[in-house]
Amino acid sequence: MSKKSLKCFQVIESINLGFNTDIYLATRLDRFDKFVVLKIPKTKKGKELLRNEYKIYQILRKKSSKLIGFVRCDGDPNKFLVMQKLDKNLDELFKIHRRNFPMNTILNLAIEMISRVETLHRINFVHRDLKPQNFMIDRSRIYLIDFEQSKSFLLSNGRHIIPGETRCLFGSMMFTSINSHFYKEMSRKDDMESLAYILCYFLHGRLPWNFYEHLRMDLMQKSLKIGSMKQSLLPHILFENCPIEFSDFLSYVRNLDFEQEPDYEMLRSKFSDLFAKSNLNKDEPDMSNVMDNYS
Repeated sequence: MSKKSLKCFQVIESINLGFNTDIYLATRLDRFDKFVVLKIPKTKKGKELLRNEYKIYQILRKKSSKLIGFVRCDGDPNKFLVMQKLDKNLDELFKIHRRNFPMNTILNLAIEMISRVETLHRINFVHRDLKPQNFMIDRSRIYLIDFEQSKSFLLSNGRHIIPGETRCLFGSMMFTSINSHFYKEMSRKDDMESLAYILCYFLHGRLPWNFYEHLRMDLMQKSLKIGSMKQSLLPHILFENCPIEFSDFLSYVRNLDFEQEPDYEMLRSKFSDLFAKSNLNKDEPDMSNVMDNYS
């Protein structure tokens, strides 16, 4: 897409060109030093996703400013969303640091990510696309973004959705839950399972099924292969040579019932206690220093 004006914004460059929506870096025409992110639909489905995402942002804004930056639609949400430009996503930051976060950074991230997901669950939505790219860091604060695939886990009568089949895979194959690989409905436990795979990625620098990512094969076949591999790997194998708290985390969320609410505080306390009992070096770079030194 070439540079063009969109109402009072000037598009600078593309950030991500997707199937249903495109994301651009832009600046305000009245303030060229003020950068924002524009999310623009390009299909009918994209407009539907954008309306859903804006609805979720509106609810979240009332609940927690820590979860999101500012978001507005400047009129019709079918046209575009205007979002705060945040510094880096966690995957970018991880690669800048040569896929090597110190342990206290990983523990801090675990605690913060659990809190962000809990806030989303408190308004009765599951994210369904948790991955390092959808956690942004800005001035040492973690933000959760991209609610295109998010869905309420409650029906209109207030009852929890029931397990069932879906017509497509939701989320990134690298980080999505086992249920998603087998085209099953997702609930809160699936978001937490994705968090476990994100932590595994940060601990090992890769995931055991990463080699599938670039293999040329049928999408459904690839999904089933990765899902079967995740299913076969026991938590203590997946988190080999890591503190037991990480494998316990995955064991706990995999064993949750479909409708069961995760015990977020218990999970956070496990990582807080690990930090304390490990006597981690307080001079070791923490999350803020990792962010401050990324350039």
